[in-house]
Formats: sequence, C-alpha cells, structure tokens
Amino acid sequence: MKEIRIKNFAIIGILIFSGLTFSCSDFLNIVPDNTATVDHAFKKRHQAENYLYGIYGFLPTFSGPAKNPAILAGEESWLFDDFKDFGTSSWEIAKGNQGTQSPLCNYWASESSRYSLNGGDPVFTAIRDCNIFLENINKTIDLSEYERELWIAEVKTLKAFFHFWLFNMYGPIPIIDKNIEISSSSEETMYYREPVDSVLNYMIELIDSASVYLPLNIMDVAQDMGRIT
Repeated sequence: MKEIRIKNFAIIGILIFSGLTFSCSDFLNIVPDNTATVDHAFKKRHQAENYLYGIYGFLPTFSGPAKNPAILAGEESWLFDDFKDFGTSSWEIAKGNQGTQSPLCNYWASESSRYSLNGGDPVFTAIRDCNIFLENINKTIDLSEYERELWIAEVKTLKAFFHFWLFNMYGPIPIIDKNIEISSSSEETMYYREPVDSVLNYMIELIDSASVYLPLNIMDVAQDMGRIT
C-alpha cells in the first residue's frame, strides 16, 4: 500500500510539474495587450496611412539653415556670432567646427540622434521604415488595389530619394534593399559602400518602377498637397 501511495504521489508530481511547465511556456508567449507590433501598423487602411505619413516625416528640412548645409556651410552667407535664433549647425561647419566625434548636419546618425543640436536626421532609419512598409502593405485588408499600388510607388520614390540624399552628402553608400533580420550574424550586418554606378542605377530602378503608378498632379490639394507625383 505504501509503495502504491509513493507511485501515486510521483505521478501527481509529474502532472503538476508538466502543467506548470506548459503554463509558464504559454504565459511567456503572450503578447501584452495594447502592445504595438508591425502587424498592428498595417492591419487597417488608416493605420497603414499613418505609417506612410511617418515616412514622409523623415524628409530633410530643405529650407532650414541648420539642416541644409547648402545654405550656410559654404560661406556664401555669414551670421553675427550672437545670432542664435535658429539652429546654426551648418554655419558651424563654415566656421571650421566640423568634427568626427559628433558631426554637424549628421544624416548618417541613428534614431537616438534625431533631435540632437547637431542637425541632420537618421536617413538610414527612414530607409528601414520604407522597407518595413513595402514588406507589409499587402497585409492591409481594407485598402483598394489602386491605393496600394499608389502608396507603394510613393514609398519606392521616397526610398530612392533617401538614398540620393545620403549619396549627395557622402558619396558612394551602402544600398539598403531590404532590412537585416534580428537573428543575423555580425558578418551579415556588415554592409559595404557600393560603386557610384550601382547606387545611381538602384535609385533609377526604384523611380522607374514607381513612376507608372504616380499621378501627374495632386487632385485633392487640401488632403494630398506635398505627396509625390
């Protein structure tokens, strides 16, 4: 009788342990409520459109003296030393204050540098978001085929422009055709600068494939002014 009780306790113990193991496994696999994921970003039309507008938000401030080195960095214009009303990082280049540790007008920067005092924007982050959009826009269920093709064309053109901006600033650059997987090895994350012809041809291919789906003119000025044609 004692031996039977021991066996019963052993079986019960195994069942309890197994239940706890599976419960823990299930618990750890649960995504918390209200946690944003890429799937959520492309579930519905309005969410995907918000993501598209976010990509537009990465466009450089062409008219901003701090952000565009073509305005002040070339010394055609000069400011008084006490003129600090707007960011003057491009002017600091003209004054000889460019450096390697914290570059001015830094468009090679990471997302964490986006709101630094040195100007510039994380253009590689913009390209990453373009790739995420192109990989996931087909998941949006309430989007017409016309709009889907139009938005894809817009993002391809933006992606080409972001490559062009980096190319214009730094010369030959890596081509970021697709995003790196999180599980990639360190060797797979090492991108090399491509030859000039390869970079230009890649940008042209993106624009050529997009142009057939872009409108010639903006029809709804109140809603779509500023979007690509």
